[in-house]
Amino acid sequence: SAGESASSARLGEKPAGIAERHVTLVGTVEKVDAATRLVTVKGPQGRLVDVAVADPTKLKAVKVGDEVELTYTEALAIAVSTPDKK
Repeated sequence: SAGESASSARLGEKPAGIAERHVTLVGTVEKVDAATRLVTVKGPQGRLVDVAVADPTKLKAVKVGDEVELTYTEALAIAVSTPDKK
């Protein structure tokens, strides 16, 4: 599944905005590399994705064949501001 959201500054404010995209997928663990803390996951369309695992204690609980749910988020924010005068 995927979802997007966006917002912008109110009328009269300096231009600003934020956009986000969230993608969630369920896949099967194909490979676990403890040395590099990478897990290779096969998605529903057969694509392989390498996922970095930040917490090594969670990596110990993952094994080949497990079904996992992954959520990937991208965000972009921009704002116009007045520079400080020195």
